[in-house]
Amino acid sequence: MLDKALAEGKKAIALAPNGADTNAIYSFTLLSLGRYEDALATINKAIHLNPITPMWYLLAQGTAYGNTGQYEEAITAYKKALLLNPKYLVVLHRLGTVYRMVGQYKEAIAAFKKVIHLNPNYLRAHIELAASYSLTGQKEKAHAEAKEVLRIDPEFSVDRWVKTEPGAIKSLRRDQKDVYINALRKAGLK
Repeated sequence: MLDKALAEGKKAIALAPNGADTNAIYSFTLLSLGRYEDALATINKAIHLNPITPMWYLLAQGTAYGNTGQYEEAITAYKKALLLNPKYLVVLHRLGTVYRMVGQYKEAIAAFKKVIHLNPNYLRAHIELAASYSLTGQKEKAHAEAKEVLRIDPEFSVDRWVKTEPGAIKSLRRDQKDVYINALRKAGLK
């Protein structure tokens, strides 16, 4: 399926190389394939072509920056996206994830709490909040979030999560992944 999307995206780019939306949409295909550097170049081209940047362009840009380890740039892109829509859950979640990855736990916790305020059953935010609390030594809060994770998904397992969660985990260095997994386990997740 993604191979077909890649082929169709290449055709669309060939037909309209200066189409901002075409490039932006194609960047999501590249992100899905794990081709983060190519996705970043493509979304940056789209943003250059359309200076009145739609929020979803910034979502793609932040994702590409985050997956290439350019965390400060990811934070900037996500913040710009939130100026356009401060209640966009995916952007808030990804901003919190990047904050967690760079050790800005206070900001990460605030972002995840906003997500949960807007959608109390947003599983990913509860998982990330459990990890963030665990990483800051807030055991009781980490355990409370782990209980929320299990309330939403009684079959949750850290191993399954690490295998199935795209991007944010797959792009981590081994040492970062180990810290994240240990934080989830310390929060009480198996």
